[in-house]
Amino acid sequence: VRDLATLRRLTAAGARISQIAYAGGDADAAVAAAQTEVGRVADSRVIGSGLALPEVARRALTALADGGTQRAVPTPWPSLTHLVEGARPCTLVVTGARPGIGKTIFAVQWAFAHATAIRATGSQVAYFTLEMSPERLYQRALATASGVDARAIARGVLTEDDEVAVLTADARVQTLPVTIEGASGWTAQQIRARVRQLHRERPVSMVVVDHIGRIDASLGPDH
Repeated sequence: VRDLATLRRLTAAGARISQIAYAGGDADAAVAAAQTEVGRVADSRVIGSGLALPEVARRALTALADGGTQRAVPTPWPSLTHLVEGARPCTLVVTGARPGIGKTIFAVQWAFAHATAIRATGSQVAYFTLEMSPERLYQRALATASGVDARAIARGVLTEDDEVAVLTADARVQTLPVTIEGASGWTAQQIRARVRQLHRERPVSMVVVDHIGRIDASLGPDH
């Protein structure tokens, strides 16, 4: 709808530019007027969210008065929390490393630790696993929570003690407020729409996309 409205405005601007050209007169003035018409259409595409400095200052001082970083949820690792101040609202964290280094287990540990921390608030974590199945991802979570080797869990080769540890961890992990979306071919727009849907059902405190390289970036009508 927004794109169609822009095209209608562009068509109207083109008609006005044609009238300016047919009217004759100074060419430089006509070009300037045409640029103004096109600029108005371009400006309508920009969703402004800029704030004047006094408003920014007011919000910053209000945050300090409220305790500064109290709204930040610590990560499972104190050293990382010290660097990034934990998980804060409206913050984007991108993790990059070579294949096999442990990006997924890092994301799983952070997501499930975050879910544990925000459980009492009624919020949830939305985890989009675009490469690994939800079942395998849950096995990784069990491995982290139980201390049992993930490969042993995946193969089903567990000692009696391992089974007790995994079952104990399962009873705890499966109650966490985490929604796992497992599918390939998601576009950024689809992920955003799904997060909004989940947020209407229960506030979403953290969104994990594992991983960005699997997002479908092909151009289409909904791009």
